[in-house]
Amino acid sequence: MPDGDEPVEPSHAPEPTASEQSAPADAVTPGGYAYEVVDDDANREAFAPTPPEHGSRAVPVWALFSAMLVVALIAGLVVWFLLPGTESKSDKALTTTGAGLLNAFTAGGETTTTRFEGEAPPGYPEDVPMYDVDVVSSVLQISEASAGYIVVQHSGDDRDTISEDLNARFSEDSWQIDGGQESTDASLIQFSKTDDANVSGIVLLTQSKDGERTTIITSLQDAGGADEPDEAFVLPPPRNVPPGFPSELVPYPDSTLIETAFQKESGRTSYALSYLTEADADAVVEHYRNALEDAGLTVEDGDATTSPLEDAQVLTFSNEDLTLQGEVAIGTFAEDENYTRIDVQAGDERDGEEPADDDEGADATPEDDEPTSEADGE
Repeated sequence: MPDGDEPVEPSHAPEPTASEQSAPADAVTPGGYAYEVVDDDANREAFAPTPPEHGSRAVPVWALFSAMLVVALIAGLVVWFLLPGTESKSDKALTTTGAGLLNAFTAGGETTTTRFEGEAPPGYPEDVPMYDVDVVSSVLQISEASAGYIVVQHSGDDRDTISEDLNARFSEDSWQIDGGQESTDASLIQFSKTDDANVSGIVLLTQSKDGERTTIITSLQDAGGADEPDEAFVLPPPRNVPPGFPSELVPYPDSTLIETAFQKESGRTSYALSYLTEADADAVVEHYRNALEDAGLTVEDGDATTSPLEDAQVLTFSNEDLTLQGEVAIGTFAEDENYTRIDVQAGDERDGEEPADDDEGADATPEDDEPTSEADGE
């Protein structure tokens, strides 16, 4: 050290203030929800990831619990910030309809979002374990790659009771618990479906400060996407019977003709007609068997495997000289099982005469001008 220089004391970090020394490790939002600041780097050292067992979807412990804390913190803060007014926010937080919470969870992103009140969203899996209370609000998010569901429920039961019930339910059937967390003010269950790797989610339970109400938030993700709800079948207006259709083929009473086609060839006309009725298939079979026999035709049971109809029954018919023959197939209508479909096919060669044209037949109508086929929706 050069002469004359004063020794320099080593520098030290400033002592923490009294307020810093007394700061708790855990903090509480004004709404009464506890949270903890997590050092992910420290967690990585404390919890070394272990390889998941075969067939499981385990994640590193540090990542799991870090994610849980983030979710719990967000849920508490969202409820706090979105509640208006000067009343006690901790008292109001769990008495809301969940509107603000749902709006916050579903904001942003390139998805189609639909909200529902008082019911689970359409397409929500019926076998997802749920606590036995009514749904307050829900949201369905659909994107090209996945479908997301959020369901909010309120209960007067305490959080521990609900947590115990849901943990038991998610440990049965085709569900499994992948992780969980219990803290002073929140419980979290991470779950997945054992027979569908695309389905997983979490259940978050938060309780009001006075302990009188618990909010249950179930968030489920289906990476396989959601099926669009099927549109209800609407019976179309009846079609017109083709000109010259054999009078022996009497339709079932109160049935609706939905499709027609006919083809004129040299000395022969072929017909294909389809009807719908709400009557039982056996009643329809009996009607056609009796009507065809009363018309003097020979009726036999046909090969049902030739018909594409489900639970099909087939009758074949012909006259004595085989100038009129065909079949009637009766079975369940594919678009709505409440209807029975009747497919009638016939070939008419009697006297080599073609059915009357519009300007010759007494029963011709303007709609019958040289059609070659007519089908539902045209």
